[in-house]
Amino acid sequence: MGKIIYETSKECHNHYKEDILNAIEKDDELEEEEEPEMEELELQEDIYCFTFFKFIHEYDPSIQKDLLIKCVVTFVFQTCLIYFIFADSGGLSSVIVGDYTLNFSRMICGYLLHYNIIPEVRCAIGQMVYIKNNRRGFNQASNFIPFLIALMKFTAGVFTEFVNILMIIQSNDVASVV
Repeated sequence: MGKIIYETSKECHNHYKEDILNAIEKDDELEEEEEPEMEELELQEDIYCFTFFKFIHEYDPSIQKDLLIKCVVTFVFQTCLIYFIFADSGGLSSVIVGDYTLNFSRMICGYLLHYNIIPEVRCAIGQMVYIKNNRRGFNQASNFIPFLIALMKFTAGVFTEFVNILMIIQSNDVASVV
């Protein structure tokens, strides 16, 4: 009976050994595969993108610190303005239903607003994807701060669009919509 247990454990050991070797071979194959070709990252002309660019191409802690402070201050100002506009507007309860000219102008202005803000949001998402795919492409130990910069850009863009759409649907005449 002791011999059967020994042979069974020996067979199990060989089986696990084969599984480990197969896993190592698969891992080696994955490392040998070429990484997918990445699209170029298009950056905009704002403080978030400029700071993101500096984090990729230059390692100067004092410059990065100053730029990060400017990003945070910009984000705080944007967030405060968004909050003040939302609080002053009365929230979602004061939506005005208008005639066809008012609603048509709302649709046009909403589309134009969306058309102008979506590139900012796409740029922020592109930055986040770039960080995910190029973890070692940054000139510092962590890519947390560049991700935080991209997240601030994304959040500011989304909330700006939300508050502006809210302002559009609360307007009671065409002149205030535009």
